[in-house]
This record gives sequence, C-alpha cells and structure tokens, in this order.
Amino acid sequence: MNPDVAVVSATILADLPQRLYRLKTEGGSQLVAGLSPEVQRLGTTFKPGDRVRVRPAASDLGRGTILGLFVEPPPPVPSAP
Repeated sequence: MNPDVAVVSATILADLPQRLYRLKTEGGSQLVAGLSPEVQRLGTTFKPGDRVRVRPAASDLGRGTILGLFVEPPPPVPSAP
C-alpha cells in the first residue's frame, strides 16, 4: 500500500446491492465503498455497525475502497520499575 494515501476509519451504516456499503467516517461524512480485491479474495463479510479501514477515492470523495476491519491498537504495557 502506498504510504501517501490517506486511510480513515469508518462505520458501516448499510449493506447495498452489488457488494457496496454505505459508510460514515469519523469526520461525519458519508460515502459509498466497495471491497478491495484482497478483501474479496479473503471472503471477508461485513455487517452494519462494523468498523472498517477505508481509502477514499482521490477523484470522488463520496466513493472509496474498504481495506479491511478496523483493529484497535492494544493499550501500552506499563514498564516495570
């Protein structure tokens, strides 16, 4: 993946026809996104309420590509004194 491309987290609002999903980003904007080829190949399924990582399209900010489920980073482990 190109490190210059912005990846944001979003929540799935609705499952649309033809493997499309309506999403709401953390910033509050809504977009329609399809699945990346890797996600399609893995057969990952999503349902409303799931948090996902999405790459907005450069030419149309209302469209995007779902890259996978959003995984919360683990909390930092306190160091021993």
